[in-house]
This record gives sequence, C-alpha cells and structure tokens, in this order.
Amino acid sequence: MGLRQRKIVLSILFAIITIEFVFLCYYRFPVLEVKPLEINGPSVGTVGERITLTITSNGQAVGDALVVVDNQTKRSRPNGTVMFVFYEPGRHVVMASKKGYKPANFTIDISTIPIRGLFICTDNPNFEYLIEKAKEIGANYIQIVYWVEVLVNGSILPDQYSPHGWHKEKVISQIQEVHKASLKAYLQVYPEYYGTFGAHAGELEMGPVENQTLFMREMEKVALEWAKIAEELHVELFSPACELNVFLSWENNMEWHRQILPKLRAIYHGEIVQKGELAWQKYRLFPEGDLSFYDHYAGWDYVNSDIFENVNGTKSLEDYRSYINKTVSNLLILKEKHHAKGVVLGEIGIPEGSYARGVFRESHRLSEEEYRFIFWSILFEECQGKVDGFFFWDWNRGSSVEELIKCYYRGLGKDCIKKASLKFKEEAMQAIDKAEEVLDQIKNFSSLLGEKAECSLLKAKEAFDEGDYIFAKFWAYEAYSLYSRINLLGIVIDGLGEDWVKYEPLAIDDQNDAPPGEDLTSIYVINDNEYLYFMFEFADKPKADIVLFFDVNLDETWDYHIRASKEFTFLAKTIRPDYHEFICNLEYAYGNVVEFKVPLEPVGYPNMIKIQAASWSMEAEDISDKMAGFNWLNYTIQVSG
Repeated sequence: MGLRQRKIVLSILFAIITIEFVFLCYYRFPVLEVKPLEINGPSVGTVGERITLTITSNGQAVGDALVVVDNQTKRSRPNGTVMFVFYEPGRHVVMASKKGYKPANFTIDISTIPIRGLFICTDNPNFEYLIEKAKEIGANYIQIVYWVEVLVNGSILPDQYSPHGWHKEKVISQIQEVHKASLKAYLQVYPEYYGTFGAHAGELEMGPVENQTLFMREMEKVALEWAKIAEELHVELFSPACELNVFLSWENNMEWHRQILPKLRAIYHGEIVQKGELAWQKYRLFPEGDLSFYDHYAGWDYVNSDIFENVNGTKSLEDYRSYINKTVSNLLILKEKHHAKGVVLGEIGIPEGSYARGVFRESHRLSEEEYRFIFWSILFEECQGKVDGFFFWDWNRGSSVEELIKCYYRGLGKDCIKKASLKFKEEAMQAIDKAEEVLDQIKNFSSLLGEKAECSLLKAKEAFDEGDYIFAKFWAYEAYSLYSRINLLGIVIDGLGEDWVKYEPLAIDDQNDAPPGEDLTSIYVINDNEYLYFMFEFADKPKADIVLFFDVNLDETWDYHIRASKEFTFLAKTIRPDYHEFICNLEYAYGNVVEFKVPLEPVGYPNMIKIQAASWSMEAEDISDKMAGFNWLNYTIQVSG
C-alpha cells in the first residue's frame, strides 16, 4: 500500500472515530439544558420598605440562588423568596444566578413616597387602561369616589341618584379591579348637593342644610354602610365623608367626626383619613391659623388637606410656594399634636381662580399641560420628606405631567424631571428671544421696570441652562409682559407714585379723620385710549383696602365696583348695592400708594364717569375714610384721535 493510500485510509478511520465519539456523547451523555432564571416582584417600592422578590425558573421556585443588589448579597429560600430593604431612592438592578441556570436581571425603582396615589373617575370607559398607566407611573394606590346626593333639607337620596351611573355596584366592581391589578384602594365617600356635580366649591355659598340633625344621622348610616363594604373588600384606606362643613356648622362638622370614629373602628380595620381642606378664611374660621379648629383630626390615622390654592388667589409662583409651605407646616403640627401616622394630600388640583389663570395662562402663555406641570413641580419640591401621601386629580392631562409624577413616584431624580420638560425647550428659547427684543424699550420707559425685566430674564436663562424649560418660559414672559405696561402717560403701576407728580389730583380729602393706614388724602385719575389709571395717597403707609364705585350712566347709581387690596384687585358689575358680579382682575400695586388700571372695554368706553371712593377697614369690616365725603367725583375721559 502506497503512502497516498495509507493517508486516505487513516483519514477515513479518523472520520469514523469522530462520528462515533459525537454519537456516544449525544446519546449516552446528553448536554444539560440551561434553564433561565426569572425574578418576580414589585417594580416600585419605598425607602425602608421590606420588599420580597421571588426567584423562579419555568414557573418553579428556585432556592439557593445567589441574589445581588447594590452591596447586598443573599440566597433565595427553598420557596424562591428573598427579602431586601432599600435605603436609597432611585433605580436599582437586582441580579440572580445559580449554577446550571441562565442568570437574570430585574429593575426596581425606589421612591421616598409611601402612598403614591392617583384618582380615576369611576365612570371612565378607560378605567382598566388607566390602572395600567398608573402602575407604569409608579402609583400604588387608586382613589375611588362614591358620590352621595344631598337635598337642601338635609336628607340623602338613595343610591340610584348617584351621578353618571356611579352606583354602589359600579364602585364595588372597580375596587375589585384595582386589587386585581395588585394595587391598593382608597375609597372616599363624597357628599354633594343634588344637581351640583362638578361645582363642589360653589356649594359653600348654599350654606348648611336646613335640618343638620337629620343630615348627621343619615350621613352616619351611609358612612358606616361603606365602612362595612370597605372591610369586606379589604380596602386599604377609607374616608367616610368629604368637607362636611359644606352641609354643617363647623361645630357639628367636628362633632360628627368625633362620634363616627369609634363606630368606624369597630367595623373597619384598615387605615382611615378625614377628607377636607386646611383653610380658615374660606370657611369663615377666626382667628386665622388657629389649629384647634382641626382638633377633630385626633385619633385618625392621617391628617389631610386638599391642595388647590390660597383663598386670596395665586398671583405668582412664590405665592403658590408659600401656600404649599404654610399648609404642609400646619399639617405637620397637627400630625405631631394628634400622633398621626403621617400627612396625606387627599385631592390635588391646580389653582382654579381667574386671577391665576389670567396671570399664568394668558400673560405667561402657558398651555394647560405646562400650567399643571409648573405648579405640581413646586408642590413636589416643597413636600419632599414631609408628605407621606399624594392623590392627584386630572393627572392624565399631558405626557409631561405623567412623566413628572413618574419621576417622583419612582424616585428617578432631577435628570428624569429635566427629560420630562424637554419637549418645551424650543418654546422656552423663543420666549427668551422675545423678551430680549423688548428689553431696551422697557428700560428706556422705566428704570424700575427695566430692572424687573432684567431680573426675570436672568432667571429665565438660568432655568433654561438647568433644563427647567417651563420655568424658563414663565420667567421670559414675566419679563416680556412688562412691555405691555409701557404707555404714553408715563404711568408705572409700581406702588411708588413718583410718576404722578405732573398730574393734578381729582380730589383731596381731609387728614386725621381716620386711623393710621386708613386715612386717605387724595385720589388721582388719568386715562389713555384703553385704560383708566387710578392712584390713591394716604396720610401714612396704606394698610386698608380701597373700595371704589363708579357710574357710567350718569344717574348717580353704582354701575361698577372695584376692590383693591394687598392680595387682589378686581373689577365687578354692580347688580345691587350688596351684590357685585366679578368681571376681571386688575393690574395693581400696593406700596407707598395704591395704584391700579381699569380697562375701558368692559365698562363700555364711557365719555364720563362719576366716582365714589373710600378706604375699607378689614378690622371693622366697614368703610373707614370716605374720600371727599363720599360725594360724586366727576371725571371726563379724554380720548386721542
């Protein structure tokens, strides 16, 4: 056999041996299949909370798996479970491994907020979809409302009168849907006057019910019925009523809550919270800030307040920030005083007053989405580490708003918030450009307005550089809005009065005929083609409000009313001497003098007006100093061609 032939034979033998070896390995020594590990558990948790994860493979528990997260390393129990406590907010990656298994990763977000709530309307056709969206945002509670219809006589209508089909069966069904989605339920019983759905705030003007004893008795029956249902359905958080002071005197409101508490505890074993709002002036409680008016919070699990805006309205971002700080500070005092578990904001909306919407929506050109975003950003900033629970209403009004809530509910930090507002970057830059274009004109008109414009523009640029684009847009239009205050008369509404020296007063009043801060000395009036400008001087620094009435029909009957104070100034149509219908808020300044300007369009561009004016004592709740004896003052409106 030649060398070439021997090589061929050897090659064939080698191939046969190789095939035999592979055959033996495959059939006598099969390759072990690598099973994938899976990690199951909540996608969101809270700092300090015990969180249980389960390690499985193909649906079977896997024990003794090595589970690592941050600097913690543990082994899963025989049932596959392993427990961790997270001490830092943010996104954490859990890794699980075991010999013979394919490793797995799992992401969990840790928040500093224990109660992360969202309200979903019971009649919303997208209820199930919104539950899933709420889970994605990071909510762990869904707030569900059962509406109770109340008659003026104090009786409560049966279930079939609940608005929009929000009947008992529907509410029960949706609580079950919430639990099916592995979320917790907050059930709130919400009484309202029959036929006023959606106008709850206005119900205060209707006054208490005629028979308060009847209402207290019937409301107790409703509350205890729903407490029993809440217990049967394992509802986690329950409010038996909302703002009963709409229907009761404050004393009866407090008494009802004191009496219902032990009866609730006997039936329902979840957590309970009173639903209402921390407010004094709105509810006519004096003195302002006296927390003893809320002593009926004693014994309840949480202290609560709804969040909308200060009763005097929202005129600036700092005004809103101050309102949040004051409310939360008072809630923290009540929490300590009554040994509550925490603080809950049970109904969070946005400033709804016409002044706020005029300032922020019109002057600063914020969209509804931006409007909500900017206020809720401040709310979160001021409540961090102080508030234990949030329940947002109308939260699905824009993707950026949902992302903002998600950033806090999942503890994802400032970078997440910046990303949420990224869609507004271009509009913010355009607003800054507009403000820069008119800055020199503002400075040339008034050095004081120029300084304000420069300051606002600087804040806009700083916010832009920080990625806070909605705040940048707000501050840019704050600067730009000062351009509209330029007028040929040279009048600046700034509370100083120095620019009025070239004009003569319309009337002069006697001095020392009223207390300090209420003693009027003069009134000035001037106009251009679009506005009437007013300035009032006092004998010393003003403390009182101004009340002004003017007659455009020249029949010496009040047609319009103006109220000017430190907190607000508005124009109203006089319906009768004791009733005036709001028309609009006015630009004003309250400083060394009181100044405001009135648009001529709402009052019909009159050629002449008659004026009566006085200072108003807040302490006496009456007129203090009548300008020129409260005689009619005639003013002829000069219009240029």
